[in-house]
Amino acid sequence: MADYIEKSYKEFYGVEKMNVEQLIESIIDSESKIGGSFKLIEKRPDILIFKNTKCPFSDDVRKCPVMCTFTSTFFGTMCSKAFGNCTVKLTKTIAKGDGYCYVECIIRN
Repeated sequence: MADYIEKSYKEFYGVEKMNVEQLIESIIDSESKIGGSFKLIEKRPDILIFKNTKCPFSDDVRKCPVMCTFTSTFFGTMCSKAFGNCTVKLTKTIAKGDGYCYVECIIRN
C-alpha cells in the first residue's frame, strides 16, 4: 500500500524522487485522509519527528496496538524511498496510553 501511495504522490508532484518537503507533505496528507492528525515537530538532516494527536485507526486502537505497525511500515517505506535507508521508531503511541504518538524517522546515509 505504501508503494502505491508513494507512487501517487510522485506522480502528483511530477518527480521521480520526492524531496524532503514533498515527503513531509505527502506523509501528513496521507495520514490526514485516513483520520490521523500528524504534524512535523522536528526536522534535521538525520531525523524527522512527527507528532500525532488523533489515531487514524479510531479510538479503539488500544484494543489492538498492532495497528501501529501499519504506521511504522508506511513511514519507513516512504522515507526509505526518498532517502535510501531509514529506521522508524514509535517512541510514544496512543495505543500504549501516551495520549499522542511520536514517530521518529531516522535517516541513515
